[in-house]
Amino acid sequence: MSSRPQRTNEYTAEPTTERYRQCLFDWLAAQPPLWNQINYRRRQQYFADGGDVWDAEYSDLYDEYAPILGKATCQQIARKNSVVSQTRLES
Repeated sequence: MSSRPQRTNEYTAEPTTERYRQCLFDWLAAQPPLWNQINYRRRQQYFADGGDVWDAEYSDLYDEYAPILGKATCQQIARKNSVVSQTRLES
């Protein structure tokens, strides 16, 4: 086994009710589309004339995803997307 730290966390969630199972599924299913839409807007900004990827506007996505994820989670996903994108550009 490698001595490098893992980049992912794994955990098991065992919902106790069907309602909790559905809420958990909805919460987990909403995160990747938000990440992808932020990436897409950055990409579109990159190809715009004189566009800067850091000027991409995606705050309207918070209103769409906040009822499921919560506004703080949406902001953290956007922040992490920014850090990951910037790291890739520097390397």
